[in-house]
Amino acid sequence: MNKCAFLHIKLSEKTIYSKKLYNMYAIHKMIWELWRHKTETPFIFRMKDDNLYVLYNIPIENKDVEWLKESRTTKEKEINFNGTYSYDIIVNPVKRDMKSRKIIPFKKDENILSWMERKGKKSGFDIDKEKTIILNKYNDISNNVTIFKANIRGILKITDPCLFNRNFIKGFGRAKRFGCGLMLIEQKYN
Repeated sequence: MNKCAFLHIKLSEKTIYSKKLYNMYAIHKMIWELWRHKTETPFIFRMKDDNLYVLYNIPIENKDVEWLKESRTTKEKEINFNGTYSYDIIVNPVKRDMKSRKIIPFKKDENILSWMERKGKKSGFDIDKEKTIILNKYNDISNNVTIFKANIRGILKITDPCLFNRNFIKGFGRAKRFGCGLMLIEQKYN
């Protein structure tokens, strides 16, 4: 099984202003305060309105962080998804141009959906293209880096639970340091 913990924090205005959380990279740096001695990122995160969601697989080292006291829930649990679910995810849908070696974003809806479909096949799930929508697409500028993001919501069916659960903890796609890749599983879908 894949064990991890989930942290949900409703950030106060005081924390947002005092920590200068005006972009995703600033939020990423703030979360790093919890694991100051790690060299690899032990978490993925997502902001949704003023809610911060953090999924991590290594115990928090520094629990004396002031903003952590705003935590709503901390749950440690086995990740064991199997079945059909509705989901919501922010992704950085890109490909590498083999000639120039540049990262090129997919900006058309049909290309983003194809990217998500390919990502799913490699990660143990199929998306229902008829019930998948792209809520918005935008460029996010964080710390002088521009990241193209797409917010996708839809229905997925898990085809390989072991592969899906392992990838769920790692996150899907690139730009995880900028708030991409954490899939919010909202409910079991019938």
